[in-house]
Amino acid sequence: MICQLCKGEMKKDKINFPVDLKTHFILIKEVPAIVCEECGEFFIDDNVHIKLENIVERTKTSNVEFELVKFAA
Repeated sequence: MICQLCKGEMKKDKINFPVDLKTHFILIKEVPAIVCEECGEFFIDDNVHIKLENIVERTKTSNVEFELVKFAA
């Protein structure tokens, strides 16, 4: 797969996905993605995106300013 931004090669990898909700910050680790080896641009599958949304919704109710979550497939 070729990156649409820089034409670099894209590979399956894992990323850390930050979410800033203004009231608190979530860092979701080891999120599966397709990442450009040249510029770092990434794409997330629809199923992974849905799981990320679910994680964010669950953590919104916590009373913590910073939360570190490991993505579970």
